[in-house]
Amino acid sequence: MLSRMVFVAGNNLKNCSPIGACLVQAPRSFHQSSQKLAPLPPMPETSGKVRYGLVPEEFFTLLYPKTGVTGPYMFLGGLSLFLLSKEYYIINHETVAGLSILAVIVYIIKKYGADVAAFADKINEDKIAWIEKVKNHSIDFHSSCIEDEKKEQWRATGMHMLFDAKRNNVAMLLDINHRERLQMVTNEVKKRLDYQVALKNMKHRLEREHMINWVEKNVIKSISPEQEKESIAKCIADLKILAKNSRATAAVGYSPEPTPQGSAMSRPSAKSIYMQRKEYAESLSRQEHFQYRVEHLFTCVLDGREVSSIEDCVMRLKNMDSKGKVWAQDMIIQVKANQLQLCDIETKEVLESVHLDSIRKTKVALDSCVYDSILIISVQEPNQRHPRAFLFQCEEDGAQEVASNLERAMQQGDMSLPTKEPQMDIRSHLESIIGQGYPGSVKRPIQQSPPPPEYPAPQLNSHEDYDDRMPFPRDELPSRPVQREHTPPPVNDVDRDSEIFNHVAADIETFTYKIISALPKDDGSNKKKKKNPSQKPVPNIPPVDEFVSCLQKIKYGFNLLGKLEGHLNNPPVSDIVHSLFSSVVFLKSHYAPGIPSSVLCPLLTEKALQLLARVVTPEEGKLWSSLGDSWNIPRSKWPNGDQIPSYYPEFYDGWQPVVSQSPGVNRQLSRANSERFPPTNPRPKPPEQDNRPRSSSPPMRSADPSLYMRVIYEFMARNSQELSVMKGDLVEVIDKSGQWWKVKNSRNEDGYVPQNVLEPANEQRQMQQNLRGPPTLDLKSRPEDVKAWLQYKGFSKTTIQTFGVFNGSVLLGMKRDDFRAISPEEGARVFFQLQSVRSTVALAGEAELNRFGGR
Repeated sequence: MLSRMVFVAGNNLKNCSPIGACLVQAPRSFHQSSQKLAPLPPMPETSGKVRYGLVPEEFFTLLYPKTGVTGPYMFLGGLSLFLLSKEYYIINHETVAGLSILAVIVYIIKKYGADVAAFADKINEDKIAWIEKVKNHSIDFHSSCIEDEKKEQWRATGMHMLFDAKRNNVAMLLDINHRERLQMVTNEVKKRLDYQVALKNMKHRLEREHMINWVEKNVIKSISPEQEKESIAKCIADLKILAKNSRATAAVGYSPEPTPQGSAMSRPSAKSIYMQRKEYAESLSRQEHFQYRVEHLFTCVLDGREVSSIEDCVMRLKNMDSKGKVWAQDMIIQVKANQLQLCDIETKEVLESVHLDSIRKTKVALDSCVYDSILIISVQEPNQRHPRAFLFQCEEDGAQEVASNLERAMQQGDMSLPTKEPQMDIRSHLESIIGQGYPGSVKRPIQQSPPPPEYPAPQLNSHEDYDDRMPFPRDELPSRPVQREHTPPPVNDVDRDSEIFNHVAADIETFTYKIISALPKDDGSNKKKKKNPSQKPVPNIPPVDEFVSCLQKIKYGFNLLGKLEGHLNNPPVSDIVHSLFSSVVFLKSHYAPGIPSSVLCPLLTEKALQLLARVVTPEEGKLWSSLGDSWNIPRSKWPNGDQIPSYYPEFYDGWQPVVSQSPGVNRQLSRANSERFPPTNPRPKPPEQDNRPRSSSPPMRSADPSLYMRVIYEFMARNSQELSVMKGDLVEVIDKSGQWWKVKNSRNEDGYVPQNVLEPANEQRQMQQNLRGPPTLDLKSRPEDVKAWLQYKGFSKTTIQTFGVFNGSVLLGMKRDDFRAISPEEGARVFFQLQSVRSTVALAGEAELNRFGGR
């Protein structure tokens, strides 16, 4: 029964390929051995061939060689008949049910087999695509690795080429250095040979002159008086004969067409002779002005340690010249408007200018080294801590002639009109005082000078205590008479009052800047506290005495504006008044409210009160009224106004107003006027000098251990016992027993300074104090240091911004043409100022090399 069902179903399922494939593949999986280590065979893309949808093709191909084509059919038919005849398989209702189920299966396969096969194929294709993607990704990854490896190999080849190029560069640099050394040696040898040649030429010239003088002297001695008379008589006779011949020629007359020879020998006209004489006189007058072409070698600073005299400068020049480190520059030295100017030869630009009063000594060094005619000019300027010495080589005119003419120019003074210094702009100062948001627009104050000390510095009675390293020893003081202070030219009251008001505005600006500097930085966290800033006192603000002095100057400024009304147009007086009131509003908010009303001197004049009444705004009027009677009542109406002391303005820079030359000035300086000026010699009489012999014990120290003070004014030492200090320096007080205190700076230098240039410094200021002096420049300087140095030297903002982007090494390595290309206006001046820096850097490097080489 079963065999019949199978036989019948085989014909119906001959086209069911998936089932046949599964039946064929199933026995294969059982008979194949496991290949765990070996790679699996590829999966067949299609199923095996079957016949009748059920019987595999291999069954027929297996029996074909032995039975032929009919063998498989006969085998299946015989097997079925055998099973049925022997009743191994019995056909019953199960057979019918099985055939029915088989028919249903065949129907389902025929109906849905294709879709199921397509779905299965899609799943297989997705798996194959994912596997291909993984394989391609791996291939791409390894390909990129191969490309990177090839690129690294190419880079390695390029590095070899780069190393070869660097070797060539190093070889070229070594060759250049070798050639530079050869050139230096050649130049040095040439200089020495030129020196020997010049020496021989000088000897030949002296010998020739000596021989000529000797011959002339002997010839004159050999001429007897009789021979001299005979020669004179013969000359007179010859002159008479020439005179007769000339008269005979004049009697004959002259031809209207003169010959070329006659025209060439004709006498010049009187006008041409006069013009030649005039040009000659003008050339002589031009020659009287001091102007020479020299070669500036270098500028040496006499710091009192390594270089303390002019001889040390010459020794340093010899040392630098022996090592080829002298960087010279040709220039013109001239005297103009009482200024010794160093000018560029081509552009005539003033590289540096020194006042004649700052020149302390001129000295000449002849045949001291390769430079055989050296002019040395020592200068001590008020704003410089140490004196300087300029060294020039004078080949054309000689150092002796230049020095003598310079001495004559210093004694006589320049007759040309002096260049008038531009006055400070009143508007610029007052706009800075207003600030328009105070901290942002106030300019940095000018370097201030201290008020004159009350007593002179202490002097030592013993000459043994005198310091040998003082900047200018007494034996080098100039022998020329000291120039007296020239009487200033007469000025009218308007110019004088304008200049005084400019200084008043400058001092108000300086005091405002001090307060702004003491204010805490606004970081945005205290915006809510800005409504009442006077609740919390501001630390480190200037003392009350200085605030009172500023208020006095503001009142004094109102009095000056009352006198200047009608003379000032740019800016008008009303704008200046508004600016001063704005400064009062800002300043009084940081001090006690009752201080302004207590400022009595100076009282406002009637002109000032009338001016304020006309120009003040309602808000300013309320402020003016709140300041009290001392700001609203003039001296003439004040009780006992004549007994109020006069007001003497003292400025930060030590400037004093000139005396007015207008008539009736004594009447103007009456008691009724509030503006007072100090007498001619306002300095108090110094105390008597202690003539007792000094003991060998050290001076009494201060009782406070390590007392530090901050310098508030710049002070320049005038002898070896005093100490030069700069504003902002932190010094340690050693002895404060007298009017002059002995202090020590950060360089362990000690000396005496006036006590009024110092103020106490708390611990926080000591930690934050900047101990540096004037800005310096070296190879390690940053662009910020370069800007500070350029600003300290007084260059323009454009020059500071142009050269401020370079560091020290780049700036010191630039050439003169580079400076002119970058800044045609001030490039040459910057190059000249850098020469002293280059010399200092070169000497410092040499000293460092010698120090390490000697270990």
